Amino acid sequence: MSRVVGLLLVLEAVAAAQPTPDQAVQAKQLWEDGRKLAAAGKYQQACDEFTRSYALDPAVGTELNLGDCQEHLGHLAIAYHLFEDAAKKDSDADRIKYARGRADALTDKLATAVVTLGDATTPGLVLKVGGQLVPPEASVTAVVEPGTVEVELDRPGQPPETRTQPAKAGETIVFDLTGKPPIVVKQPVEAAVPIGHEHFVEKRKHSRVLLAEGLVAGGGALILTSAGVAFYAKSQYDDVVGPGKPCDVNVRCNTASAIDKANHAVHIADAATVIGVVGLAAAAAGVVVYVTAPKEFVVAPALSGQGGGITLSGTF
Repeated sequence: MSRVVGLLLVLEAVAAAQPTPDQAVQAKQLWEDGRKLAAAGKYQQACDEFTRSYALDPAVGTELNLGDCQEHLGHLAIAYHLFEDAAKKDSDADRIKYARGRADALTDKLATAVVTLGDATTPGLVLKVGGQLVPPEASVTAVVEPGTVEVELDRPGQPPETRTQPAKAGETIVFDLTGKPPIVVKQPVEAAVPIGHEHFVEKRKHSRVLLAEGLVAGGGALILTSAGVAFYAKSQYDDVVGPGKPCDVNVRCNTASAIDKANHAVHIADAATVIGVVGLAAAAAGVVVYVTAPKEFVVAPALSGQGGGITLSGTF
C-alpha cells in the first residue's frame, strides 16, 4: 500500500498548481499519449503518462483517466480514491455522476475500515489505515483493499499501537482505539546483565518517521515523473536536431515546424527540471525530518539470578 501513499502524495503536491500555457500543451500531449496506450491495453505505461500529465496540469479529466488505468491494473483502492477525489473537485454534473458511479462500482470489491479514536485532538497524533495516512478524527472511515488490514496509531510520548484484522470484499470492520494502548511486556534477554548495568535501545520517533517516509515517497515519485518527462523531451528534441535532420546541432532549422518542435522540447525539459527540483527538495526534507527526529528509548536491565529488572520507555 506504500504505492497508494506515494501516488496520492504526488497528486496532492501538484493539485493546487496552475499550469503555464506551455505546461498545458505538454500535459495535453502526454494525456493523448496515455489515451492511445490505454486503448492498446498498455495500462502501466498509460498510467505513467497520465501521472506526468497530471503533474503538469492537474485536470479532473486526467485524474479520471488515471483512475481507470489503476482499476485495470487491479489497484482498486487507488482507483476508488481517484474517482472520489475527481467527483469532489469537478463542477460538471455529468462528470460528477460518472466519477461517483465508477467509485460506487468498486465499493463491493473493497473493504471498509472504521476506526474510533474518541479524542483525536492531541497534537502530533498520526493515524495510518491500510497503508494510508489518514487525518485523525473521532471516527474515521477508510476504504481499503481486502485482506489483512493494519491500523497504526502513534500517540506522542507513547509506543506506537498496531492492530490488524482480516477483511473480505464488501465487509466493514471496526477498530476501537478509544481505550488505553495495550501494555507490551518485554521479554528478558538471554544473556543476563546484572541490575544496575542498563541497556539502552534507541529508535526514531514513529510519527516523524512516518512523515519522513511520506516526504521521501512523494519526492521519489516526483523525481521519477521528472525523469519520464525529461526522456520524452529528449526524444522530441532528437527527432529534429542533429546531422541529417531539419535542425543542426546549433538549432538552426530549415522549417518553421522544426523550430516549433525544438522549442517545444526545450519547454518540456524545463518543466521536467522544475518537477525534479521539487522532488529532490521533498526527498531532502524527508531525510532532514528523519535525521532530526527525536529518539524514543528503552532502558531494559535484564533479569539475573539474584533478582529482577524493570523496563522503562520514554522520548527525548
